[in-house]
Amino acid sequence: MKAFLIILSLVGLCYGQSKLGKYNLESAVSVSGLSSGSYMANQFHVAQSKRIIGAGLFAGGPYYCAKGSMMTATTTCMSSPLSINVDSLRTQTQSYANQLLIDPVSNLANSRVFIFSGTRDTTVVPGVVKKQEDYYASYISSGGALKTVYDIAAVHGMPTDFYGGACGSTNLEYINNCGYNGAFEALNHIYGGTLQVSWVFIICNI
Repeated sequence: MKAFLIILSLVGLCYGQSKLGKYNLESAVSVSGLSSGSYMANQFHVAQSKRIIGAGLFAGGPYYCAKGSMMTATTTCMSSPLSINVDSLRTQTQSYANQLLIDPVSNLANSRVFIFSGTRDTTVVPGVVKKQEDYYASYISSGGALKTVYDIAAVHGMPTDFYGGACGSTNLEYINNCGYNGAFEALNHIYGGTLQVSWVFIICNI
């Protein structure tokens, strides 16, 4: 049984941070994120697929969705799934790989990916998140390695089983008590076993 330490930065920027030290980390590294953090985690996973074994993605869309446009990022990539052409995103991904700008897409075949979208999310709508699923589906070799959860009545936020606002109501923390431990479920899927999870909350003032 492995123990994983999850650090959540609940509010923006931290002051007085210490210099990051050197740590003896295991080679099995994954990335996770919510909303724009989900997009970031997805981008990092695809670009660095040689060293990232999987991703836990909450309320985000597919790689290169915005295509460098802030307008697209804040419209199409949040609420207009019919305008997202996944085939073109895969073509661009392969082009980047051919130019050696990102790792070979063949590395994604053995990835384990967890995707979550709440049924009541109106910020990044479930249809956009399902485009992320479509994107990964063509790369991941085993169906069991791609897990999706679309049946929880959650709004835009991180689902937990013990903390946060009401599952169906938006709050400023974007953490919702849905009776579902999203962080655990994501990591449990990515690492393929029973995990013991410790939570550390870091609250920072802007």
